[in-house]
Amino acid sequence: MAPQGPVIAYRAELRDLIAMWDADRDVRSFQVKADSHHSVPIIIRGLVAHAVDCARAVLALYESSLPLPAAPVIRVLIEDAVTAGWVLVTPDGWRHFLAGGADQRRKALNALLQDDPTNEQSLARLAELTAMIDDLGRSRQYEIIEQRIASLDGMGQLYQLYRFVTWLSHAGAEVAERYTGPADTAVGVAFRPSASHPMASVLLEVATNSLLQALIAWDCALVDRAHEDELNEIAARLGVRSSWAQGEAT
Repeated sequence: MAPQGPVIAYRAELRDLIAMWDADRDVRSFQVKADSHHSVPIIIRGLVAHAVDCARAVLALYESSLPLPAAPVIRVLIEDAVTAGWVLVTPDGWRHFLAGGADQRRKALNALLQDDPTNEQSLARLAELTAMIDDLGRSRQYEIIEQRIASLDGMGQLYQLYRFVTWLSHAGAEVAERYTGPADTAVGVAFRPSASHPMASVLLEVATNSLLQALIAWDCALVDRAHEDELNEIAARLGVRSSWAQGEAT
């Protein structure tokens, strides 16, 4: 029988990672690296802040024995971490990111203008967004999360896990069935007051690893890398890579 590694308490690890972020809550300025566009650390900071808040929600749900409702939040946490790392290491990734956001707003405005085509404020904003997209030079190369994951090195089975939490994030049969169980009744099932899932521990591991990688992305954007040693130690303990890099095919 193969020896097993040490048991990792992922809730405690997640809690500690959140505490690491919170320890810097009062810091109001950061010295960022000068070898990238000024938008890069701004984007990364926002995404990582959101990843931390998603981790708070995941932890609260798990501590309330509600792993299934945590799946959609874990999905977003993965997106935050991957996109932060992708913006960090992808040349002009910030352009694709900002242009994509502008295009989403443009689509929303176009929908609104269907009902009120003469709204001057919306028309002016639409023109601004169109000019911004043209200036940024939007590319469809990294539009979806699958493309971003594929462009990064060492992502392993992350996309498959992402697809799994996406599956659990929709109103499908898998979700409905988790609230029932076999029983000696006329229909053979009984309702459960809450849902469990055999992959709950794996999903918590994914959430913890994603938050760690998000924090690594932010730390790598800073000159002093104040948490580098601590993050490297945690990464070694969790078996997660401690850096972000583009894949060879990109």
